[in-house]
Amino acid sequence: MKHALSLKFREVVLFVLVSLALSVGVYREALWGGAMLAPLDLGPAFFQNYKFMDPEAGQVPENHYIIDQLTYDLPLQKIIYDSYRAGEIPWWDPYTYGGRPLLADAHINGTDPVRLSCYAFLPFEWAYNWNYALRGIITGLGMFLLLRYFKIDPLASIIFALTYQFGGWFTMFFGHPWIQASFMYYPFLWLVWLKGMQSGIGRHDAVAGILCSLIFWSGNLQSHTYLPLFAACFLAGLVFKNRQLWWRGLQMTAISGIIGALLAIPVLANQLEFFLLSTRSIESSSLRWLNPYSIPTSLCSIHPWILGSFKTLDAGKMFGSGGNAFFLFCGGTITVLAILGGWALRRSKGLIGSAVAQSFLIVVLYFVVISTPLTTILYPRMAGMPGMAIILLGGLGWKQWASSAELLPRHIARWCLAIFCAGLVFSTIAVVVGFPHIRPKIEAKISAIGPEGTSGLATTALRDTQITRLPTEITLLNPEALVGFTAVLLLLAAFSLSHSKHQKKLMFGALMLGALTSISFHHRFRPKHDIALWNRLAEGGVAQNETIKALRGGLRFNEAATPSAKQIFPFAMAPLYRVHMVHGYSALQPKSIINLRESKNLTGFETTSDFSFDSTATQNQSGNLNPNRFCALPSGDSISSTILAESLNSLSVRVASSSENNKIVRTDTFYPGWSLLEAPDFIPERFGYCFSSWPVPSTSNPAMTFSYRPSTYSLWPWCFALAAFLLIALFWKEFKKSHR
Repeated sequence: MKHALSLKFREVVLFVLVSLALSVGVYREALWGGAMLAPLDLGPAFFQNYKFMDPEAGQVPENHYIIDQLTYDLPLQKIIYDSYRAGEIPWWDPYTYGGRPLLADAHINGTDPVRLSCYAFLPFEWAYNWNYALRGIITGLGMFLLLRYFKIDPLASIIFALTYQFGGWFTMFFGHPWIQASFMYYPFLWLVWLKGMQSGIGRHDAVAGILCSLIFWSGNLQSHTYLPLFAACFLAGLVFKNRQLWWRGLQMTAISGIIGALLAIPVLANQLEFFLLSTRSIESSSLRWLNPYSIPTSLCSIHPWILGSFKTLDAGKMFGSGGNAFFLFCGGTITVLAILGGWALRRSKGLIGSAVAQSFLIVVLYFVVISTPLTTILYPRMAGMPGMAIILLGGLGWKQWASSAELLPRHIARWCLAIFCAGLVFSTIAVVVGFPHIRPKIEAKISAIGPEGTSGLATTALRDTQITRLPTEITLLNPEALVGFTAVLLLLAAFSLSHSKHQKKLMFGALMLGALTSISFHHRFRPKHDIALWNRLAEGGVAQNETIKALRGGLRFNEAATPSAKQIFPFAMAPLYRVHMVHGYSALQPKSIINLRESKNLTGFETTSDFSFDSTATQNQSGNLNPNRFCALPSGDSISSTILAESLNSLSVRVASSSENNKIVRTDTFYPGWSLLEAPDFIPERFGYCFSSWPVPSTSNPAMTFSYRPSTYSLWPWCFALAAFLLIALFWKEFKKSHR
């Protein structure tokens, strides 16, 4: 027994060391503070007020796909980091939309335990980068343990787990850190659920509950929906293949889900409240939209370059399926093994049969989501879940082959080998020879479409470069595609032989090359730029600093009418410079002053007072500055105010007293949870569309201290207490059972 435990420990240590070494190779100087894992070159390439970062930069960035990481994630993570290090919880963003909830935002990832651990001990630049590296290592470790549970060869398990760690499902969403942060725990959860099927209610339920809470703490409302879908597939797999364990499975998933929700109540309640109070709605037209091309384009993940990539044009966009081929990309070898292995094990019973059935159901669910109106709710971002299923099926297929099972008849393998070779060679020749003749038509079509998206950031130079790169990116002239082709070639060649030493060498070669393509694509896709660019961005340029000076005192700025490429603070860049904006960039938006004029049934106060902003930007020139974040009732006149201190959960301000009024209007966004230190029993109410009214202390030039914490705060201790009771009961039950 001790020898077995020692062996497993050595395997885990070996995987962690290999994964760490590979992470160092992929991220290199970013792990010791020499670079930032963020697309910093997008600043000078796309935004004219950010040329100061690199005056000689061209208009073709390395990767324009992940622009949100620069204009959204990075600025907000910096203020979150500063807030935590100052000893406060960053509940509130005072800088966009006239104020809005911050940690409740859909894409913040500000409560991820791995991120918080990095923020607690490391400088910001190190913490931001190591968050990616550590998340990847933990992700791979969970997959490795799950594969070893099914007794898949240790060396093969390492290769499969590393492929999952760097799979296309995480690479393509590199700029959305909450995706891998939440999926990181799924292999561990799957493993614990499987082990829990072999025992009664006890410690496995408790551990699974803790894992569910970590999933909730790391994600958002969108990713939270993936957990019940995963549980439903798990239960369905038991129904199909292991029906006698169905009731135990229902107990397990229900108990762990309840414990997880109770432990994560600060996250769930905060996010749900923001969603219910936001202005977001689903367009009815999108709910009638079906995409029959999503599944075929996803199946191209065996050789995804054929549709294009982030370096060039993506043919999938013609069908509304941009990037689909890479969302499930893990190297053609594993995809083929998953298909063949799953088919070979389709009649298996027991926990293996249940796992195979669950894996099939997860993949089918993903295809249903991306090809139906469900994609407007769940999005292809759930690709990490079918990715996990594909890796497990591939591992089980490898195990079947290692046990001398014939996954593919030799004559069929030879035909597939011939067809695959002929198809790729022919397509390469056809593209290289025919591209010069069709290029004018492609350019004309692209020109007719115009700049991608609504921001107008796609430059002519970028378009030309994308078109020029097309022949070398989607054919075997691309070394990455050539290695991927060779991997599938070796796999089919191995299947065409009988079991021998040569076949084993070909299989391992195919597996290694397949993993290499996945890791190589991640290395090529991930952003990494010199730390000097970040330092310049944080310091700001002339336009940023002049505007900051002009807005001193908390005045609000409005650039909504300025094209994004010409804005001084585009998208969510304002928080980086602590500038207050009336607009912003977020998946969820509160009722705020930016959409005040679009609302109906305004009060007379709102229609006669101009307090939507304090400064406008037209051609980068500031207008008149008139402070009006506080107004008198009932006149609506601005009240002179001085901000004494402001953080991400409080505001201290001195306002001019008024003998005629005992209340004022705060024109920052109204939201439940704010209180006034000087009047703790006062419960603020919404005033008009999006403001709030407050009592004014009777002293001359009174100071007012506003404080924010989520309105559900009083419920948290009770939820934590109930979760603690359940955990103690489960562990105590396990303890008593083991000592009988």
